[in-house]
Amino acid sequence: MCIRDRSYKAISSSLHIPENEIEELIQQAVDNEIMEAKMDQLEETAFICPKTKRIIAQDDWKAIKNGLLNAKEKVSKILVSMPAQSVVEVKKVEEKKVEEKKVEEKKVESKPAQPVVEVKKVEEKKEVIAVPEVKKTIQHTNTMPIQSHI
Repeated sequence: MCIRDRSYKAISSSLHIPENEIEELIQQAVDNEIMEAKMDQLEETAFICPKTKRIIAQDDWKAIKNGLLNAKEKVSKILVSMPAQSVVEVKKVEEKKVEEKKVEEKKVESKPAQPVVEVKKVEEKKEVIAVPEVKKTIQHTNTMPIQSHI
């Protein structure tokens, strides 16, 4: 059953995708042999013929169900054969890693950027002061803070 000259707009609204992606979608479907199509880019229409089987018979549904049940059974056997303690330990280790990551992220977010302050020695003087009966040497150091920009 082919769909004759369907507009890009109609296809877009049916599939709930933007109109500008229709050509690419049709091309991918043709490349993957899902359908055959002819596109008229000027008229923005497409003639589409599906190649895939659309109706799934009751026997096919049974085969799908059996396959899923077999997969479920295999996974259950694997889980039963694993020690319960190791499963719990793996979960705990994963949870701990997630928590540590969250704590680190919070630390980074909450830590404000601190300005860097550099103290530069400007001048150094030595003076001798005479005090009755005692002579002292006093060293003066003038410092000046210089703020660098981050």
